[in-house]
Amino acid sequence: MHEILSFYLDNGLQVVMNSIPNINTVVASMWIKQGSKNETSNNNGISHIAEHMVVNKNNTKSRGLFEVFRQLQNNGVSFNATTTKENTYYYFQGLKECLETCLDALRLIVVTNRNFDLELFENELRVVESEASSFYASFNQIKERTGQALYGNYNVGRIILGSIDNIRSTALSDVEELINRTYTPENSILVVMGDINYEIDAKKIEERFASWEDVETVSIEESIDNEPGIYFDGTFAGVNAVVSLGFRIPYSDEKERMCAELLSLILSDPIMSERIPYEIRQKRGLAYNVGGFVSQYKKMCTLGIVCSSTAQNIEEIIKIMLNEIIHARENGITLDELNRAKMNLVTRRNIDFSEPMKRVLYLGKHSTYGRIYSFEDEVRKAKKTSLDFVNKTAGRFFCIENMGLALIGKVDIERVVDILVL
Repeated sequence: MHEILSFYLDNGLQVVMNSIPNINTVVASMWIKQGSKNETSNNNGISHIAEHMVVNKNNTKSRGLFEVFRQLQNNGVSFNATTTKENTYYYFQGLKECLETCLDALRLIVVTNRNFDLELFENELRVVESEASSFYASFNQIKERTGQALYGNYNVGRIILGSIDNIRSTALSDVEELINRTYTPENSILVVMGDINYEIDAKKIEERFASWEDVETVSIEESIDNEPGIYFDGTFAGVNAVVSLGFRIPYSDEKERMCAELLSLILSDPIMSERIPYEIRQKRGLAYNVGGFVSQYKKMCTLGIVCSSTAQNIEEIIKIMLNEIIHARENGITLDELNRAKMNLVTRRNIDFSEPMKRVLYLGKHSTYGRIYSFEDEVRKAKKTSLDFVNKTAGRFFCIENMGLALIGKVDIERVVDILVL
């Protein structure tokens, strides 16, 4: 059993602790409930820029930050930060003796690092612009474009990096204002796990974060009111193209989210699936890269099926994807397929939960949803998912009202639109 302790400080900061005795390492992470879904068209990308700024140890206006980072580096601690659709999180991983220094670094990053050198900011904007330029010049953007096709340029449909124009026009004062109104105790969750002592280390946490001022969070979240559609970029250079067939899946409980993950494995996993990857790659040799993904959000998830190939093959590939989706919806999946998918999912969760950093990601993300992630309950739900429930749910998931398409490459989009029928 994986014991988890959750409590709140008086200022509203939630603390989640997970003790794993005798591993001699710890992970400390801070989750801010601020991502690209909390932005507008005018400032889309600002959450990612803020992430770059607060973790920049060269900010001379943050006393002690450079020294703490140097101490962490000298002790072999690894650190990084990530902005997602829903959150921005910062994490440190190292030997258990470094926990206090990791907590000091998190406090400096999210509590005190609020003002920045203008020269440092302008330099970091150039770094972010370079990152975005590389992203938009590659097929790596296809998952983000799938979300844009499904949700529009709203909420979780917003691209995390934002546009190049938005990046260039971002003002330092806007970034500082965003941090001041969203990096608050009540909008944050501290997750600490590893070789820790609940009583002793909870006191260390309180010593560092109890003084964080309890101010009101001012956050933005737009509703999603558009229907799924198509994202198409026909200007991409080269003979290759990439396509993603996506489905927007609102879910009322975890059973439906679990069902989406199992269906993704059955339909599109490149190793275990005998459906879409087999039909496209093994049987017809149309592509090398075929796979799927499930992006989970608080109230919905995206199920996507992705394939990259030469542009001339894309139309046939889309037809195969649609035919396999229709076949699954109308004829269902088999018990053997479901059992293989269950074992695959359970095995992946076991592997993930044996790695401290991946465990922190599960705990942190689900904590931002207002629930404590339970590995045991996840496995139980997977094993209990019935064939009848999966087949009935697939019938609801796979309909034209939930479907969107993202396509990048020199493809005849009018011919593609004509075959988009479920």
